[in-house]
Formats: sequence, structure tokens, C-alpha cells
Amino acid sequence: MKIIIATTIATLVLTATSVQANIRCNGSYQVVNGSEIATPYCQDENLARLARKRGIEVTGTQIRKDLGKKLAVCRVIGKQTSARSACASMLDH
Repeated sequence: MKIIIATTIATLVLTATSVQANIRCNGSYQVVNGSEIATPYCQDENLARLARKRGIEVTGTQIRKDLGKKLAVCRVIGKQTSARSACASMLDH
């Protein structure tokens, strides 16, 4: 039973990792069949990239998993045009 659970968990982790590896972003937009679509995943990845340019060590995964971290980043760079879409819901209050 433990082996089946461990195998299932490993499969889920590998599947999630391979899905993320296949996502291609152009800034805040995900490239799907040659078209660009705004997605939260790519917005968070772009926000992390912009934050790193400003010296804030953060990853897209950290921003997605920790709303407090995302809020902190948005408070610093959220007014930049390129970060507004990712920070809009965080800074509307």
C-alpha cells in the first residue's frame, strides 16, 4: 500500500513539473498555438522576473504559493506598467 501511495505521489509531482516545463511565457502572456493569452501563471512568472531585476530574490512558484510574498513584491514594484496586471487584485484595496 505504501509503495502504491509513494508511486502515485511521485507520478503527480512529475506530471505537475512537466506541465510547468511545457508552459511558454512571453512576459505576462502564455503562448498557446502561436497566440498570446494572459494567464495568472505567466503573470506571476513575469512579476518574479521583474522583482529579481530590482534585487528581490523570489521565484514565480513562491509568488503563487505565498500571497504575503506576492503582496510584498507588489507593494514595491506593483505600480510599474509591466507589473500592474499581476498586482491589480493585490493593490486594489
